[in-house]
Amino acid sequence: MDRAAFTASGTAGGLVSNGISFFLLIYYSQVIGLDPALAGSALLLALVVDAVSDPLVGRWSDRLRSRLGRRHPFLYGAVLPIPVCYYLLWAPPDLAQTAMFLWLAGFTVALRLALTMHTVPFNALLPELAPGYEDRTRLMNYSYAGGWFFGTLMAVSMYVWWLADTPDYPDGTGILRRAGYEQAGLVTACALCLCL
Repeated sequence: MDRAAFTASGTAGGLVSNGISFFLLIYYSQVIGLDPALAGSALLLALVVDAVSDPLVGRWSDRLRSRLGRRHPFLYGAVLPIPVCYYLLWAPPDLAQTAMFLWLAGFTVALRLALTMHTVPFNALLPELAPGYEDRTRLMNYSYAGGWFFGTLMAVSMYVWWLADTPDYPDGTGILRRAGYEQAGLVTACALCLCL
C-alpha cells in the first residue's frame, strides 16, 4: 500500500509542473493582462523562495519527531494547500496590476512552499520504503512515469478540450479563453486531491 501511494503521490508533481511551466505565464500575461515583467517577476520570486525552502524543509523533516513519524506530518499538511493554491492561481478575481501581481506572487509562493513540504519529505521516504537499490529505482521510475504521463495528458487536454477553438474564439485563439484555464485548474486541483 505504501508503494502504491508513493507512486500515485508522485503524479502530483507532474500535474503542477506542467501547468505552471506550460501555461501560467501565458495565462497571466496574455489572458489576464498582467504586465509580462510583473508576471515573470512573480514566478521568479516563487522559484527563489523554493530554492531557499527546499534545504530548510529537508533539515526540518530529518529532525522532526512525532507520533506520525518524521515525514508524514509534512505530507499530510500539504494535502489541502497544494490543490487550493493551484486552483486559486487559475481563478483570480478581476484586480488592478499591482493587486494581480500580489495575487500571482502570493499563490505561486504558497504553492511552491506547499510542494516543498510534500516533495522533500516524499523523496526522503524512498529509502524507508525500498531499502534496495533496484527497488528504489523501480519505485522512482513508477513515480516519475506517472508524473510525466498525467502531466503530459493534462497539457494535451488543455489544447484539445479546454483551450480548443469555439465560435467565440476561432482560428487558434482558444488559448485566450479564460474559462478554459479556470475549468482546467479546477479539474487538475481535484486530480491533485486524489493523488496526494
